[in-house]
Amino acid sequence: DEAAAAPACGWPRFDAALRALRDAVEDDAAPVARDEVERFAALVRILVAPRTPSELVDAAVEALRPTTAAEFIKRAQDDVESTLRECQVSFPLQKAKYLVGAAEVCAGEFAGDVPRRPRDMRKLPGVGEKGAAQLCVSAWGCDDGGVVVGTSTHRACNALGWVETSTPAETKKALEAWLPRDLWRQLP
Repeated sequence: DEAAAAPACGWPRFDAALRALRDAVEDDAAPVARDEVERFAALVRILVAPRTPSELVDAAVEALRPTTAAEFIKRAQDDVESTLRECQVSFPLQKAKYLVGAAEVCAGEFAGDVPRRPRDMRKLPGVGEKGAAQLCVSAWGCDDGGVVVGTSTHRACNALGWVETSTPAETKKALEAWLPRDLWRQLP
């Protein structure tokens, strides 16, 4: 029963808390991609974003000018790393490896497009559970990857009393157990 598993704070307080949480988080959600170029750009953004401020992510994505996976793999990893360094992206060497590797997998295994299923997305270097959930939303406009839960969302949900969990993975599972699916994409 969904109501039995819902947090003790109740739906009116939950709705108010969800609105407050969304208002407190910078609104940088990208619109849903329309084609393979936009889907690949969404993947690039997800791989560049960890531990990098959003304005630097924007600059890096703009500087990388991602087109398609097939086009991106023509770039040397050193060139990608250099671009990331110039844009002051955190961990440029590792992210360059992920970007080139993900483009190779997309081009080789998925006809040049970003995979549609979360389990296939997790085959891409640098894409884990959270990245796959984000990619489902931003590249395909679906919630097949479940609730997007990173450290900030995990901490906020615990602080609000919505869950009592120790890890983002536990928080994701707990939220998906009671949160109506139509609200999954509303969490920041």
